Amino acid sequence: MNSYDELVAVDGSLPELRARGQLRLEGKDYLVRDGEICHFRFNVGR
Repeated sequence: MNSYDELVAVDGSLPELRARGQLRLEGKDYLVRDGEICHFRFNVGR
């Protein structure tokens, strides 16, 4: 989702990335590019 350099620039703060507009959500068909950092969200159904 974000490059390593962007994450290091904000000391690893996801809320700060969100405030800067650099954090985004992508769908399941998104192709991850080299150097991106991903945070996977999922739901465990019952």
